[in-house]
Amino acid sequence: MTRWEHNGGDLRAAADGLAKARSAGALLGIEIESDSLEKARDDEDTRDREGELIRKAWETAVAVLPSAAVGRRTRWSRFEFILEGKRGGMGVLGERLLTAFKRDDDLSALEWHLIFTEIFVAEPERTFLCDPGYDLRTAEGMSAIAWVEPYPGADWKTSQRHPTVTFLRLGPPLSQGAQD
Repeated sequence: MTRWEHNGGDLRAAADGLAKARSAGALLGIEIESDSLEKARDDEDTRDREGELIRKAWETAVAVLPSAAVGRRTRWSRFEFILEGKRGGMGVLGERLLTAFKRDDDLSALEWHLIFTEIFVAEPERTFLCDPGYDLRTAEGMSAIAWVEPYPGADWKTSQRHPTVTFLRLGPPLSQGAQD
C-alpha cells in the first residue's frame, strides 16, 4: 500500500498538540462504505480502477479540508485527518466533503462514511481507541456523517464502554439524490 501523507501525517502528534493547547478538534475517518465498495468491485471496469478512485478521493479530501489538517492513508480505502474545530463546524465541513465526492462523476457511485471522533482533551489516546462500529451498522448501504464522543468515564478501557454516536447526516443514499 502506498503511503500518503498530508502535513507530515503524524496523527497522534497532531491530536496531542490540540489537546495540550486545549483546542477543540476531531479525528476524521473517511472511508468507502463497505457494501458500496463490494458492489463497485462487482463491476469489472470499476474494479480495475479501484486504486485510481481511492487516489482521487484522497486528492479531493485534501483539496476540501483545511490546509492545516494533518492526514494520512491508514488502510486501503480509509484516510484519517486531525482537524481543529467544534462539532458544528465539522458537520458543515463533512457536508462539503460529501458533496464534493457525490458531485464527482467517478466517485458519486460510492457511498461514504465520514466519522468525526472528538479529541478527548484530557486523554487524546481515547480518540484513537474509540470504536463506533456497532452504531455505524445503522448506516450500511448509505453515506453518513457521524460525530463520535469517546466514553468519558475513568473506566473507559473496560469492556462495554461504548462511545456516543450522533448521525449528522444519514441516508438515503446520496447517489439517488445527487441531482437534487
